[in-house]
Amino acid sequence: MATTQLRLGLSVVVDSPLSRRSHFDRLLHMGSSTGAGLVVIECKPKDEAEWRRRLERRGAHHGGGDGWHKPATWSDLERLLEGYGGCTEYDFGDVPRLVVDTTASVPVGDLVSSVVEFISSHTGGRWESCNIEKITCTPSMETRGQVPKFLIE
Repeated sequence: MATTQLRLGLSVVVDSPLSRRSHFDRLLHMGSSTGAGLVVIECKPKDEAEWRRRLERRGAHHGGGDGWHKPATWSDLERLLEGYGGCTEYDFGDVPRLVVDTTASVPVGDLVSSVVEFISSHTGGRWESCNIEKITCTPSMETRGQVPKFLIE
């Protein structure tokens, strides 16, 4: 579906952990085959204690994880990361990449603005006209204690 959208000249946001180099290579191929550029926004919690608190709060709230890819406890997360065997660490080459600290004490609007500015600066200004009129970040069942989900209209 993403390739079809790109061939139509539309922008695509792919939400993926890019946990394996092969996933990244597939995106590179998709971009080159459609003439689209690739920008990576990596959401990475730098404060391990806060990350752990959010993860365990979510796990307790949901009565456990929502599957192997959503650990409910810190030890579940450690096992998941161990299973990757270090394959999550690889070189992105010259692909523009912004790392966003999802545990920083920064207003949500500032995080969104920095992401939009980064994308705009690496896509020939195509996102400069992105009008962020409304950012919704409400603690719902899905987002409480997790990274907020954004609605940009």
